[in-house]
Amino acid sequence: MHVPDDATLIAFADLPGTRGLALAGSVVRGEHTPRSDVDVLRYVAGTGVADGVPPRWMGDRLLRVSSQTMAEAGAELERPEMAIWAVLPLRQMRILLDRDGDVARLVDRAQRFEWTPIASRARTWASRRLAKDAENVLKLRAAIDREDESSILNAHLN
Repeated sequence: MHVPDDATLIAFADLPGTRGLALAGSVVRGEHTPRSDVDVLRYVAGTGVADGVPPRWMGDRLLRVSSQTMAEAGAELERPEMAIWAVLPLRQMRILLDRDGDVARLVDRAQRFEWTPIASRARTWASRRLAKDAENVLKLRAAIDREDESSILNAHLN
């Protein structure tokens, strides 16, 4: 159950335009299992949506590279529906490559992140999301009971 070393991860994910790379997820937390993937966060120059890197098997591990611009990453800390998912991984990630210090500054910003200014909006969003997820579970169970493959797929994708 080999996890690729830092040099291998950098060689795979350091494409043109890359400003920084970080390792995240279960590998960084020391919680990976034989079936865990390897999550690399790639930060790129520019604006808009970053070009992705296709997943790849490295030995027995699936290597997933999530690419985003520094602006996208920073904006996630402003939006409650994104901050809920972004703050903890940013706080826990291990920087592999940081060409100009932007990734370290992003981590520092996540470390100093305060929920108070967006807490009300975050609770509202989480409540709505939970209700929608519960509805989808009920739809999925009903579709499974009916053995309705089309509805199973539809419930899974919502």
